[in-house]
Amino acid sequence: DQLLQRIRVITSERRYLRMRLSALGIYTTEAHANFMYLPSRGRQWHEVFADGGLQVRCYADGGARITVGSRASTLAVLSAVGKSAA
Repeated sequence: DQLLQRIRVITSERRYLRMRLSALGIYTTEAHANFMYLPSRGRQWHEVFADGGLQVRCYADGGARITVGSRASTLAVLSAVGKSAA
């Protein structure tokens, strides 16, 4: 039961994060796990997430893998992305 609950939370957060990023004009790949991948598409994600203290794995091509977890971490990702767009 606990595992199923955790899966529901992660699935919901992933869906919410993807929807919010899409509203900001940011493309993400379709994901079915506890992470999302943001292709570079002209952005250097390592610069966006450098000081956020988030679990983000940045790649040499400029893309990033974001671990999806709680609403607080989702909001932190959205905050960092929002600041970079401003």
